[in-house]
Amino acid sequence: NNIPEVSWHGANGSQIISGEAAASRYTEARLSKAIEEGMLFNIKKHNVPMIKNFSEDAEWPEVLPAILPRLMINGCQGIGVTIANVWLPHNLKDLCDHIMVYLQEGRIETTNLYPDFPSGGIIINQKDIHTIYETGRGKVILRAKTEIKNNNIIITEFPYQVYVEPWMESVKKLITDGTINNIENIYNRSNHKNGILVEVECTTNPTQVLNQLFKNTDLQKSYNANQFALVGKTPELLTLKKYLDIFIKHNVTCIDNETKYDLEKAKDRLEMTIRDGSALEIFRSVVKAQGGDTGVINDYSVLGEAAEIYQVKAKKSGYVSKINAKEIGMCSMLLGGGRKEKNDNIDFVVGIYILKKIGDYVEENDVIAEIHSESKESAKAIEDRILASYEFSTEKIERGSVIIDTIV
Repeated sequence: NNIPEVSWHGANGSQIISGEAAASRYTEARLSKAIEEGMLFNIKKHNVPMIKNFSEDAEWPEVLPAILPRLMINGCQGIGVTIANVWLPHNLKDLCDHIMVYLQEGRIETTNLYPDFPSGGIIINQKDIHTIYETGRGKVILRAKTEIKNNNIIITEFPYQVYVEPWMESVKKLITDGTINNIENIYNRSNHKNGILVEVECTTNPTQVLNQLFKNTDLQKSYNANQFALVGKTPELLTLKKYLDIFIKHNVTCIDNETKYDLEKAKDRLEMTIRDGSALEIFRSVVKAQGGDTGVINDYSVLGEAAEIYQVKAKKSGYVSKINAKEIGMCSMLLGGGRKEKNDNIDFVVGIYILKKIGDYVEENDVIAEIHSESKESAKAIEDRILASYEFSTEKIERGSVIIDTIV
């Protein structure tokens, strides 16, 4: 695999001998770190649907979050009733680059993306690869990476899923039955990072022998992509665009669910901090840091009375759907209840008292706020801004679980 999916302890096969692992009593396995993070990211935040297991005593995910596009990175091969699928492996960085282009520019590149096999090799039909991404089907012809040196053939990279020693055995059989000629010996020097050495008779052109190996052995191999996948519960042949659409939509849904989970947790924490008084203590520290009198928090009657209390009346009926808190704060500052500059004084008797909050039903001419000011003129100057801070809806608005009843 391009990204190992299992972290092994023990012999799990190799490209040199074969893909067979040792007996289970000699091995241990667990998910690799990359796959654990890539396939299970934030699953504790309930970002995917959970269903009961077969005994209905626990839950497991119906699908995995899968921020890692594993199907295209490591590929897949399988067969069902009348349907076979073959997904070829790709390079993670190349695929991420194509995803970014699609997200940012809305276009799919099919002419500069190629399969990337973990065993290496050379794709010899690169001009045909784009059909895989455009139709979901296509062929890749992969050759081993070779070089000719001193009349010998050195093989340094094999095609995908071709194992060295079984391949060497197949070549020896072809030599025995006369299908391939002019090979003196084959040496496995892969442990010394020298690859496989094929000794060619000194009177023979090694290129001819190499072409025989390409023709008669898996030194050249074809892979037929057939990009079927279950979408919902229906098998579909996927183009690159369709695959990316499904992958991106799934991840957006996961992010939405994680955000909802975080929001609920934040609401629960806010409820708790209000109940245990820690939120009030933080509010005290904010008031103190701004030079305010924290005693007012316990008894706001010590603030005194403003010279003018002006009522702001609603111009329409409906449910309060939104209040622009920033605009209300700016209006309070204009009255003198907040600082415009760092060293400005605060007039503690002026401010805005919010009477109608989100979710409340308001009739036309109901009082929605009171302006406590030094003069009627200063109150009227901000009346329209306060009215503009309120938005109304004809439909009932559900009030949130956390309500602040009084703003001083």
